[in-house]
Amino acid sequence: MNDVPSHITDKMLAGARVVVMGLGRFGGGVGVTRFLVNRAASVLVTDVANEDTLRTPMEALADVSVEYRLGSHSVADLEGADLLIISPAVNRATSEFVQAARERRIPWTTEMGLFVDRCPSRMIGVTGSIGKSTTCAMLHYILESQGAKDAAKYKNAYLGGNIGRSLLSEVGTMSADDLVVLELSSFQLDVLPSLSGDWPIVGITNITSHHLDRHGSYEAYIDAKLNLIRGMSLGACAVVGRVDEKVRERIGGFVRYQKGRMIKADSFTESFDLQIPGPHNQANARFAALVAKELGISFEVSRSALAGFGGLAHRIQYARCVDGVRYFNDSKSTSVEAIDTALRSFSEPVVLLCGGKDTGSELERIKDCTWKSVRAVISFGDAAQRLAEMIGGLGDANRPKVVQPEQTFAAAIEKARSLAQAGDVVLLSPGCPSYDAFSNYEERGDAFIAAVKSLR
Repeated sequence: MNDVPSHITDKMLAGARVVVMGLGRFGGGVGVTRFLVNRAASVLVTDVANEDTLRTPMEALADVSVEYRLGSHSVADLEGADLLIISPAVNRATSEFVQAARERRIPWTTEMGLFVDRCPSRMIGVTGSIGKSTTCAMLHYILESQGAKDAAKYKNAYLGGNIGRSLLSEVGTMSADDLVVLELSSFQLDVLPSLSGDWPIVGITNITSHHLDRHGSYEAYIDAKLNLIRGMSLGACAVVGRVDEKVRERIGGFVRYQKGRMIKADSFTESFDLQIPGPHNQANARFAALVAKELGISFEVSRSALAGFGGLAHRIQYARCVDGVRYFNDSKSTSVEAIDTALRSFSEPVVLLCGGKDTGSELERIKDCTWKSVRAVISFGDAAQRLAEMIGGLGDANRPKVVQPEQTFAAAIEKARSLAQAGDVVLLSPGCPSYDAFSNYEERGDAFIAAVKSLR
């Protein structure tokens, strides 16, 4: 097995035995499995999760012929395999299954690798540590407007990638007259050291220390992100938000090598009338509008379009008002920086719900968050006790009045209800992955919304 993905043609897929490693719960595994079956491949899907956990994606594939191996990855399933599709969630460096495939010299690729190799349209790639999903959704919302289409002269605008939607099923209907907005995670970019196709605009919203348990170091994480800049087309534009100067210098070097241009998004001060709160969403809107401007779309057109943007589920999503207390679901928050961003979005007193899977040293930055408006913190899950100890250990000037760990998610919500007063905000912004108790952040957010709706 090579350390880089193989280029796989449709002709190679016909009649091939393909193992899909990781069905997942965000659309990529479903999309690539259906794509492979439709190209006459014999597909086996293997996942460490059980059937109950994967019920929704399996139901989405009920109409196609697929073999499943759930609960573990069996090396025996690699016998006779012609191709391995690896989920971005899989750590190739530590996976025994991937190592066994490497020893057998089985070619491999990813859902995103298959798409990028086939996409005939111009691709706009956006990555970053925080805000990339909302930024991509905002950009796509702008591109869906008639004013944008009139200005930039394209036919259709597609949105996919890490945001949870595989575009493989639509690649056959795309053309050179279309635009594709792709949200790309560090996990996806880590296995895309080179990009094929047309990338006229690439963007990095920001870079902060994240996913170190997977990448091993901050430098390795940055290096994965920069694969997007390395892959930009000749003469392309790179829109760059808040990154440290050393990273900006590296980006500048890649941009100059490609004879392109770099735009510093954080130097702009345009404001937008948005339905979603927070200065971070103003920054997301500016970033999206700057990308659109590179396509010939004015700030005025972008501003008009974004006035109707209602935000994404699980990203500071308004849930309900009960007894004068507003409840917000920010379950997508899986880093300390995301907690801080959410806290800065409110001027009202906040009762914060945080916790989930303990991410080790990354959580220690919780002490640097903005605590001045926080009335109480209720921690939950695997990280509950450590979060409570760190936040409770803050100086008197910063420490919230109440800091309490709860054993369960449901108990944490009940405690927040009992502490919140009229005019307060109860904010679920976990700052941790959900895998200690939930299949994904969406399931966690849905559980929060259901609990809030049941409050009397």
